Amino acid sequence: MKINRDGDNQQQANKFSKFVSDILLMPIWVKQLLFVYLRYRLEEELTPQYLSSYETEDIFQLHKSILTYKGKKELEIKTMGLSPSHYTFLKDSLDGLTIAELTIRNNWNLFEVSNVFIDCLERELIAMPQSLKMVELVRYMSGRTRIGEYFLRTGQISMEQLETVLDQQEKIKKATNEQVGSATVLVNMGFVPESEIKAVLRYKEESRKRFSMDGIIGLAADLNSGEDGASLKLTNERLLKENKILKLQLRKLLNLSE
Repeated sequence: MKINRDGDNQQQANKFSKFVSDILLMPIWVKQLLFVYLRYRLEEELTPQYLSSYETEDIFQLHKSILTYKGKKELEIKTMGLSPSHYTFLKDSLDGLTIAELTIRNNWNLFEVSNVFIDCLERELIAMPQSLKMVELVRYMSGRTRIGEYFLRTGQISMEQLETVLDQQEKIKKATNEQVGSATVLVNMGFVPESEIKAVLRYKEESRKRFSMDGIIGLAADLNSGEDGASLKLTNERLLKENKILKLQLRKLLNLSE
């Protein structure tokens, strides 16, 4: 995770601030039009149910991290030997920047910020946010937790249900020598709606993309994203394949007829 504090990146941050300000100053009929277009696209990508379940405090990009006394001292004396990214994050947070603002200012992506955020949180350098849902989504985006654990931690499934999912995965692997993802099992056992699974997976994938305001607003994929940064199309194809395998195996395990 590189630190980018040159004039170009500060200019990018200024452009973004102006862009948001310009939208807010637009006539209400224009803002309504933009709202309709964006709502349609977001509901298509993240589903209405997923969007309606989030309050403003649950949105990571709007969050302003508050440094603890320990965090302020560490920023001052730097005894932990943290990475430059950590100290930049702490400094920008102390200056009152939101996650979105410091992400754009440093030319980071949300995945990179998620990792630093969780690390600072676990080291007690920043205060625990009020929104548990936000923290758990950030943990998942950063790769600290798997999708089953995410739904457990957010109270959407029980420990018994998660254990059932893991048990079914093991049975299917032994019977077919195929590794079926927990997301597929969660859906097929009716524990979590498919739309919710796809929304969370989409959010994690999009977190690895960078935002640029260089003339035209654009999204550039992180070339170092690795396996987790694979396209959503491939993710959906894998889920469909696993779905077929799981349905066939569940019929065998439960002795169900066609």
